[in-house]
Amino acid sequence: MSHLGLLFFLKPKNFAKGKIPIATDWDTPPSDLEKATDGDPNTVTEAGSSTTSGADHYGFIDLDLEKDGVYLVGAKVGVWSTAGTIGVHWLSKADGVNWERAYAWAVISVTTTSEKVLNAGSVVVSGRHVRLQFYVNQSATAYAKIYEIWAFKLV
Repeated sequence: MSHLGLLFFLKPKNFAKGKIPIATDWDTPPSDLEKATDGDPNTVTEAGSSTTSGADHYGFIDLDLEKDGVYLVGAKVGVWSTAGTIGVHWLSKADGVNWERAYAWAVISVTTTSEKVLNAGSVVVSGRHVRLQFYVNQSATAYAKIYEIWAFKLV
């Protein structure tokens, strides 16, 4: 049997499940963060928000996976803002010290009071610490909810 065939028979372990993330650098951080890693993509945190005076990040969600490795990480998030374009970036600490951007995706013109839910594509990162960075490209009040974060160890 090929290695790829084995993937269909193995049940991969979600290393994010049950680990409560930490919200940093928000004006009002999202609450109920245990819902972001409960294994249910339909539960959701309360919204976090920040007001920026220009293009800037408006919050981080940090997660310690407890073991160094190479992980396939992803998330389902909801975002909206009063102006601009929102970007959501994955970062990791491959060296254990410095954050490095691994991937970004954006929602164009979420200038609405309606939440836009993103089923974020997965990306490969290295290290035990991963971070979601929420970014808005102009002055705005921006918001985010986290439905689910997942992390499957590859190596």
